Amino acid sequence: MLEANDVMSGGLADQDRRDRTFLRLALPLAIIGSLLFLIAPRTLPGLVAALGLGALLWSDPGQLIARMRPDRWLIPPALLLIYLVVNATWTTDPPRAITGLGLFAALLLVVWLSARGLARMPEAHRARLARGVAAAALVGTAYLLIEELTDQGLKQTLYNLLPALRPDEKHLVMDGDTIKRVQPYVTNRNMAALVMSVWAVLLVLRSQKLVAGRSATVAIAGLALAVIVTVASSTHETSGIALASGGAVLALAHVSRRAALIALSIAWAAATLLVVPAVSTAYQNGLHFASWLPDTARHRIIIWGYTAEQIPNQPLLGVGLGSTKILDARREAEYRTPPGYNYPRRTGTHSHNIYLQIWYELGGLGALLACACGLTLLAGITRLPDASRPYAFATFAACASYAGFAWGLWQPWYMASFAVAAMLMLICAGATGAANALAPGQAPARS
Repeated sequence: MLEANDVMSGGLADQDRRDRTFLRLALPLAIIGSLLFLIAPRTLPGLVAALGLGALLWSDPGQLIARMRPDRWLIPPALLLIYLVVNATWTTDPPRAITGLGLFAALLLVVWLSARGLARMPEAHRARLARGVAAAALVGTAYLLIEELTDQGLKQTLYNLLPALRPDEKHLVMDGDTIKRVQPYVTNRNMAALVMSVWAVLLVLRSQKLVAGRSATVAIAGLALAVIVTVASSTHETSGIALASGGAVLALAHVSRRAALIALSIAWAAATLLVVPAVSTAYQNGLHFASWLPDTARHRIIIWGYTAEQIPNQPLLGVGLGSTKILDARREAEYRTPPGYNYPRRTGTHSHNIYLQIWYELGGLGALLACACGLTLLAGITRLPDASRPYAFATFAACASYAGFAWGLWQPWYMASFAVAAMLMLICAGATGAANALAPGQAPARS
């Protein structure tokens, strides 16, 4: 009897420790993290490290080793990580390769730990975590809406009051020592964070009854309208594409989860495996001369076409992880801007297309492994609670859209943004169903 009482007391003490950890660490980190994701995306690498620490502290140290046995869903990303280590041996930019490798491994570990920690978290804690994340994201959305509608008036006022916080002056329009305008592209990263995270917040508004009855429908419609207006008011066309893609997939998934899964699987396989002939066709057909396209789109088509021409030189293994920037600088004297072009024929510092960058730097083998990783992630979404799957599919579609048109793969904040989007969705999905739905290795739920 005494031994049983001791075990029970130990279990209660362990649960009490977990509750204190949640209240003091996990909940504040998640709330602060979701807000910072929207208003200061460049802080993400440090934020992800903090979230990983929170997940680790939530875990029971005595059982940590047992829980760290590999899961089947980790096989494709683990193989990709191993290949990245090998590929980095012929990179022309070792510092960038080491940074990219380290961050990829860290992000993979943090997302995995988060999934494990959430699966063990009591339902009440998961619901509270989701509501806290959603509330913080709503505040961040309101801030971004005000900023776009006032031409970044809040930021401009802050920079004028506190000059130490000002970014480089190339991002500002100055009148003497006074800022007259902040360049509109400064919010591009914020728009990406907004579009990546909105689906998780919509899920919470729908499932957690933050507001009751018809007010919930009004809140969902209000958030959707706020995000649309914010993105439309910005200058970031890619965010408009990502928002439309996510919305289309969300609508499709509400009609049929299976149809959404099939469509995304085909699209992902095509993007990762067929990007080279696709961009070559666009370039060879003169799409970069199309006056109806924005200048930035025409720039990208030239970059894509020239990069695609270089891939046959190293088709299987690529030029090396993170090598694009240095190789581009070495060929500076060779680049020309042919008649009618609005950008020289060059790769640039990156491809503005992760799928093409993978082919160029990592070769066909890297593309195959990236394809396997995405398909594995889509299969993992089918293990989430049914109500959350449309929103998770929408998040995947939005992130995949950014991968096709935006920044370079190895930018730390950009890599971290995908991990944060995944963790936000895990948090919000975890509040809609059983805890074991988040645990890797479980059998897929039926569609």
